[in-house]
Amino acid sequence: MKQGATPGRVVVRLRDLHPGQLRMQAEARRFNVAMCGRRTGKTAYGADVAINAALAGKSVGWFAPTYKLLDEAWREMRATLGDIPGLRANAQQMRLELPTGGVIEGWSLEGGEDVARGRKYHLVIVDEAGLVPTLLR
Repeated sequence: MKQGATPGRVVVRLRDLHPGQLRMQAEARRFNVAMCGRRTGKTAYGADVAINAALAGKSVGWFAPTYKLLDEAWREMRATLGDIPGLRANAQQMRLELPTGGVIEGWSLEGGEDVARGRKYHLVIVDEAGLVPTLLR
């Protein structure tokens, strides 16, 4: 149990947002595109958005151009969630199932843009979309 938590309640500490991330949060709409330089914190911000949605019981699809980029984001989300009782993490499937009923599924777009065909998500995040040639058509 994390410090300050009460029995039966889990506290997940997300990072403090810097001004650029706060702007992304303040200007968020149904569809969002963030075109920023490297080290702006887009992936870290996206991970926080995904975790918040999953904590609220939502299903999240996280898409990345390569398995390497997907793995980095998945490991960051897994580490942030820590040892939540009831958390099920499957690194091979890049899937996090939270006790709230929320789920985060990770997908590499190396196999094309139809990799998650048939899936239904409340939230979809495409990390580093500019690196996916088929999305630029």
